[in-house]
Amino acid sequence: MVSMVTYPECPCDQHTPIAAVCTQDGYMDFEVLSDRTKPALDLDTIRLRDPTCKPVFKSPSNDLVRFHVPLNRCGTRQRFEGERTTYENEVRALWADLPPRRISRDSEFRLTVVCTYKSGDASLNGRISSLPPPVSSINQGPLSLILLTYPDDSYMQPYSDDQYPVVKYLQQPIFLEVQVLNRNDPNIKLVLDDCWATTSQDPSSLPRWNVVVDGCDYALDNYRTAFHPVGLAVSYPNYRQRFEVKTFAFVSGDKAL
Repeated sequence: MVSMVTYPECPCDQHTPIAAVCTQDGYMDFEVLSDRTKPALDLDTIRLRDPTCKPVFKSPSNDLVRFHVPLNRCGTRQRFEGERTTYENEVRALWADLPPRRISRDSEFRLTVVCTYKSGDASLNGRISSLPPPVSSINQGPLSLILLTYPDDSYMQPYSDDQYPVVKYLQQPIFLEVQVLNRNDPNIKLVLDDCWATTSQDPSSLPRWNVVVDGCDYALDNYRTAFHPVGLAVSYPNYRQRFEVKTFAFVSGDKAL
C-alpha cells in the first residue's frame, strides 16, 4: 500500500479581486479568464445562480468570457444595511454541475461578485405595466351573510345556539368568521371593509368600537385585531373571512354597559 498526497496549485493571487464594474444603470460587468485556475478553467462549464443567464461575450480562443448581469435578475440577491444596498451574485464551475462520471480533471471554480451602492448612488431602471381593470360584473339579487363565533382558532365547529351567552374574561380572544351563504360562484371574494361592535343589535347605535377599519386592524386599539387564513379545507374559501378580537367591555364612568 502506498500513501500519496497531492497539493492543488493556484497560480492566481487569492487576495486580488476580479475586475468588476458596477454601473449606474443597474448592472454588474465582469470578466472571467480561463487561466484563473490550473488546469485552465473550461469556460463552457461556468454559470450564474440562474443558469439561463449566459455571458454576453466569449473570446474566439475561449480564454475569456464577459458577463453583463442585471441587478434585479439572474439570481442576484440584494441586502439592505442602513443607507447601503448590496447586490451579490456567484459564478461557478463545480464538479456537481458536470455530467456524471467516475473521475474529473476539470478545475472547480467559485467566484462571488458584489456591488454596493449608497443611497442616491444609483437608480435602477424599472418598468411597471398596469393591466386595465376588469369589467365589472353586476348581478341583482340578495347577498346573505352570517357571522359565526368559534371557541378556538381551529375554526372547526362554531358555538351552537344553546351555548349562548358565551362567557369570556377581558382580553380573552373571540374567534369570528363571516361567511357568504347560498352562492357557488368561484369568482366571488368576500372583503371586509369595516366591522364594529355596539351595545345593542342596532348597528348604527352608539357607543361603538371599531375592530376592522378599511380591511385592517384598528390602529387606536392596544389589542389589535388578528386575521386568520381560511385555508383550503373548506369549499369556497374566498367566501370566508376569519379574525380574532380580544374581549373588551363598554364602560361609562366605572360602570360596565
